[in-house]
Amino acid sequence: RWLNEMSVDCCFFAEPAAGTICDWIPIRQDELLAWLPKNHPGAGEASFPLCALENEPFIITMPNQDTEIDRLFGSRHLTPDIRFSTADAYTTYCMVEAGLGMSLNNRLITLSWSGDVVTLPFDPPQFVSLGIGVPSWKEASPAMKKFIECVKDMLEELP
Repeated sequence: RWLNEMSVDCCFFAEPAAGTICDWIPIRQDELLAWLPKNHPGAGEASFPLCALENEPFIITMPNQDTEIDRLFGSRHLTPDIRFSTADAYTTYCMVEAGLGMSLNNRLITLSWSGDVVTLPFDPPQFVSLGIGVPSWKEASPAMKKFIECVKDMLEELP
């Protein structure tokens, strides 16, 4: 919305839905991870079965906002047992840490967080394309284009 209103010069987000009015520049493929409380029975496993999302108490971040979580559930026809919803990923992370349920998000978002949350890849692996949206690439300033190139370089260095 802010891009469409031209209130911001750019936004970082997952690949937008068809029909979004902005130019979106893909930056990185990032893996989606299951977030489990440390005492969850599956916390010691190598991966978390995607289909098991329907059997767990789930904490959803920003429901019905066309997020990567909404898209994953829709594309895989999953109906999780949603117990709580939050407006931001860090609150979700803290609720998982408190043992209130499980959740999921991309790997990049949790790189700087520490706590008693176990992150596991899904089986089968799931990925999301992250990028930067601008109102118009053609009309973007040279400084904005340089900024985007710097972001690409920086993110390539992360695990």
